[in-house]
Amino acid sequence: MNRKLLASIPLLLATAGLFAASNSSMKKNSKKGGEDCAPLCYAGPVVECEPYEITAAAVYQQMRLQGQEIAIETGAIGSNVTNLDPDYNPRFPVGAIGVEPQEDFNWGFKVGGTYRLSYDDWKVGVMYSYLKTIVNEPIQAAYGKGFFPSQYANQAVNNYDDGELLARRSFQNLETGSHTVYNDVHFTLERPTLITKDLEVTPFYGIDASFFSRRQTVVFTNDGIHLTPADTKAGIYLSDDGFYYQNYQKIQWWGVGPMIGVHTSWYLAYDVSFYGDAYTALEYGRSSSRTATLSKDYSENVNPNEASIENFLYQFSPNYSFQLGLNWTRMLEEFDVRIGFNIGYESTYYSQVIKTLVPEMNYRVQNGSGLGIQGLVLQGTLDF
Repeated sequence: MNRKLLASIPLLLATAGLFAASNSSMKKNSKKGGEDCAPLCYAGPVVECEPYEITAAAVYQQMRLQGQEIAIETGAIGSNVTNLDPDYNPRFPVGAIGVEPQEDFNWGFKVGGTYRLSYDDWKVGVMYSYLKTIVNEPIQAAYGKGFFPSQYANQAVNNYDDGELLARRSFQNLETGSHTVYNDVHFTLERPTLITKDLEVTPFYGIDASFFSRRQTVVFTNDGIHLTPADTKAGIYLSDDGFYYQNYQKIQWWGVGPMIGVHTSWYLAYDVSFYGDAYTALEYGRSSSRTATLSKDYSENVNPNEASIENFLYQFSPNYSFQLGLNWTRMLEEFDVRIGFNIGYESTYYSQVIKTLVPEMNYRVQNGSGLGIQGLVLQGTLDF
């Protein structure tokens, strides 16, 4: 046993010497810049000496926002209504449920690129994301139900007395419309750290900036009776007469801050890999909010009554993003390029960016509200 070990020592030393010489040669070549390059072994095929990578993607995603409730839906008949016909709407909600603004999936895009440096495979990159959603949706109450405006509408816009506040009036028709634009750009610096034949783990660091704008309009029509029992007029917001009760909101956000994340690629077979991306950023920026309530009723006033208020504040906003999916990559050796396609699911959440104003007697800002985006990502990549 000892003789075999002693006989193996010269072979081990020779192997170590060859490895050291090879490693020294790789380091020298990697510092020569454009003459030679020694890339790390990424999972999947690699174009060894071509530093550029261009990425473009189509996204089909949906937005969901907190702090944007538009109404509550409730039963329209209540035994607690006194001195009124029981077929009319009650003075306050009975068995109510919240009504969220309508949101649909829409198409957007991502575009970006990276440049691989000549030293130790460091990469610098930039990625820009854009998504715009426009939704216009009428909502009609079911038989025996009605809509009450949410707390984000100014209930005293008409200067009614306490017995006639809109908080005690339900409507049969509700129309909602929104226009939302989302922009995000981040600059990154990355380098693989854990690499095998089939697995790549690449952390990245950088700066993230996001810009968000949303305009939302909610219109209520066809209410119940005028809530003064002595008044027999049936409805002061009838759409046939051009009367309506409308609430408008505008929310804007911009923020900039540091980010950190990780990209993983697990090579499976037939040029297919399973990939996962995740990052988090802490942005500092400005959130602004404006709300305006417009009321046109049956009164003798020709012009609608309007009450508006706006506010802005500076704050930190943590955000998080995750993406999982499959990647197909193929080398085109005759052109010395690499092409790839991704299909995956992405979810992003921004905290504290929706600061909706609540027009109560003492005005306040609604805290703890965020923006979520989720949906499909179809992406193509070209290395050259």
